[in-house]
Amino acid sequence: MKPFSTTVFATTLTSLLLSPFAAAEEVNTTLSWSSNSNVVIDVPRGDIEVLGTDSTSVTVSGRIDSEAEAFIFEQQGDVLRIQVKLPRNWGNQQNNAKQFSDLKISLPSQAQVDIDVVSTDIDISKVNSIEIESVSGDVRASVSSDSVEIDAVSGDVTVREANGSIDIETVSGDINADDSRGEFELSSVSGDIRGKNLNGELELESVSGDIEIDILELTALEGRSVSGDIGINGKTLALKSELELETVSGDVTLSIADIGSVSVHAHTGGGGDIDNDWSEDNVQKSKYGGNKSLEFGSGAKTVTLNTVSGLLALKRR
Repeated sequence: MKPFSTTVFATTLTSLLLSPFAAAEEVNTTLSWSSNSNVVIDVPRGDIEVLGTDSTSVTVSGRIDSEAEAFIFEQQGDVLRIQVKLPRNWGNQQNNAKQFSDLKISLPSQAQVDIDVVSTDIDISKVNSIEIESVSGDVRASVSSDSVEIDAVSGDVTVREANGSIDIETVSGDINADDSRGEFELSSVSGDIRGKNLNGELELESVSGDIEIDILELTALEGRSVSGDIGINGKTLALKSELELETVSGDVTLSIADIGSVSVHAHTGGGGDIDNDWSEDNVQKSKYGGNKSLEFGSGAKTVTLNTVSGLLALKRR
């Protein structure tokens, strides 16, 4: 193993070189946080727990990766950096008998937190603004925040108690959003998207993954899927709410307890079907091509459903 160094910049510079045969090292160190500085965290693998506090300092404690070349903890300009530096070829090495980083980081809640990891699992809470990029690690965030932006490849993402702008994108990982309100943009290629007790405006997109959302009050919703199913459950439709759901071959189920006065526009291709429990209106079938449509209502609330070969179902919750 290459020599490991701990570097801390504060009013002085301290450097500690450890034996190349040492096991994973423990750290417990603190830096003052300059107001409005971004906290940038770069830990390629392992586990990190990030906790927002009322303090004006940043503390890092726990274990550093046994293969680390350096641990960098410094304030430079408007960036406070926390980095575990690994050898360039670390991803090609065998993982047997290695200890990965396991760090707890406490920092001011009002700090903008930017996290860049590869296979690190992340737990983050009580932070106002976060931006995370991850490859294969899972992300769990419980934040009363202004802004949440998470971009993951194969890891799962779970967000709870968020409040504000919530933008989550994955490739094959699942997305779970619970007990949150705000403006949501949730997107996955093959992962599933699930939400419970959500309130606000939602934009949902999936290619082959399923979408299942439980909304307290629907205000604005756009949902699109190619082959995945879309299921939306809600107590009521807000005044002047707009819902638009669309698939190619996936089914769409919209279950609402209290629909009130609503305008519905549902259309399918030749291979699709429509199931209507909201009214006594009949589904119309075109003379040629087998396309089906359902139109009724004239309220300020609008629901638009489209599919090529899937089922469009309007259900009473």
